Amino acid sequence: MNDVEPRTDFQRAVGLTVTLAITDFKQRYYGNAFGYFWTLAKPLLLFGVLYVAFTVILDIGDTVKDYPQMIITGLVLYNYFSETTGQGLGCLVGNESLIRKVPMPLLVLPLAIALRSFFTLALNLIAVFFFLKLGGVHATWAWLEFPLLLGVLLIYSTALGAFLANLYVPFRDASAIWEIVLQLLFWTSAIIYPIETVPQSLRDWIMLNPLAVIIVQSRHVLIDPNALSATEAMSDPAMIAVPIGIVIASVVGAALLYRRVTPRIAEQL
Repeated sequence: MNDVEPRTDFQRAVGLTVTLAITDFKQRYYGNAFGYFWTLAKPLLLFGVLYVAFTVILDIGDTVKDYPQMIITGLVLYNYFSETTGQGLGCLVGNESLIRKVPMPLLVLPLAIALRSFFTLALNLIAVFFFLKLGGVHATWAWLEFPLLLGVLLIYSTALGAFLANLYVPFRDASAIWEIVLQLLFWTSAIIYPIETVPQSLRDWIMLNPLAVIIVQSRHVLIDPNALSATEAMSDPAMIAVPIGIVIASVVGAALLYRRVTPRIAEQL
């Protein structure tokens, strides 16, 4: 007699998500001589260009404490957001044949992309912490807040990726629009400049962006405790409710959209 209980739909969905994420992660580096280091090369190359431009050419970075560490940390966090949302956007259309052949919750696809990207983020963060140590940044109790920030980044990026995936099915222009949005977010998320250098009126607008809040707060807890925290960067600390509300709205919006679109997604594909 078999006493093993049948798996629930939730357990099957979780198992499928993990399997897809691990398989995609392995395939991504299969056959590459340098494997994971090609992924790390992208933020490192961009870091090198930005560091030379703002420190050597424009002579700005020398006035900012731990400027190289600030840039590389912000780039790695932004790259996770960009990869999860950008690749999540096309995951339903790109897996049309799989969706038609295999019955499964469609939410599995953007979740698998977010998890796969998080594997890469975890590896990149090892390099970031090595970079912090090399620059003389020491661990403090404040570092315990960083996993919470990563959790918010994971939830926000996944929700947006799932929302965009549904939006892209009927509206293919969403891809071009999101590329522009990602460029705007890169320059308005306090990645290559300290938030302290931004005028307060403009700073308040920047800090409405959850990604900027995560990056600014990460710099505060990881690199420089004397740098402004997310709430200190706002003219009114109560403004933090806005980016929190945006994250919650993204999750709810993605869930509602999936519930509405899923029954007829195969027809639209």
